[in-house]
Amino acid sequence: MNKFTWELVRSATAAFEPAEPVIEIGSCRYDLPEQDWDLRKLFPGRQYIGCDINSGPGVDRIEDITKLTFKDGEVGTLICVHILEHVWDVFASFQHIRRVMKSGGMAIILCPFNLHIHRFPKDYWRFTDDCMRKLMEGFPWLIVGRHGYDHMPEEVFGIGFNRPEFPDFDARVEKFRATLQREAHDPGKFGERLRMWVGAGLFKKKNFQAYLRRNDLVLDLVRPSP
Repeated sequence: MNKFTWELVRSATAAFEPAEPVIEIGSCRYDLPEQDWDLRKLFPGRQYIGCDINSGPGVDRIEDITKLTFKDGEVGTLICVHILEHVWDVFASFQHIRRVMKSGGMAIILCPFNLHIHRFPKDYWRFTDDCMRKLMEGFPWLIVGRHGYDHMPEEVFGIGFNRPEFPDFDARVEKFRATLQREAHDPGKFGERLRMWVGAGLFKKKNFQAYLRRNDLVLDLVRPSP
């Protein structure tokens, strides 16, 4: 979890009015004060169920995302942030995500791309935007996004909507985009920016571009076929 992922969930909930119950996959809170991002705070007054594969702080219910025990069409909003890179059977995971989603529901899936190996306990995958689009193709309305340098994004995400019609889809997407770009913007420190500008000018390396374009945001929209 980081500032961008926090702001992505917050921007999505503001733009798309999440249905209940809200299910977070990977809700266990660890004793890391510098990473105190509790998504539950974004849903005051709503039915919220924190799920994880093991018990711990923030966990209301033990669940394995590859075999969710929620009933078909039971979940209003499903949030899964920085989890699926640790799950071997991602295909079963997405089948269950789609199965449990109620009509009018929303799934928010976000995975790191340009990130060091982080074992909790294993680190298996990095997902491109093409991969995310394919994995979430069961949703008739879909936002597929990438954050950061286009050729090496920091994050790749999908927001899927299980609804036959979505008349104000474009307007809500623009609200989401504007809020996310504003709230998640990272200005960086002047000295660090200066070093990167000089390095990029002298060497034109992708590593410099990854920093200089860290705030880039690209959204691709998928709609039902006419």
